[in-house]
Amino acid sequence: MRDAIEICGYSLARTRGPELLSARELEVLREMSLGITNREMPTSSAYSRLQLKRVC
Repeated sequence: MRDAIEICGYSLARTRGPELLSARELEVLREMSLGITNREMPTSSAYSRLQLKRVC
């Protein structure tokens, strides 16, 4: 999860909790941690592939 957060441009050193991540970003990170790919995410969530590319 740490790597996924840093890939998305966030640093755990400067963040103090999930309040700096939107609900959408947290959901995407959770799905990434389960091994769900970008292609699979739009079918498991309400977001399009284009929106997922914008999040991360």
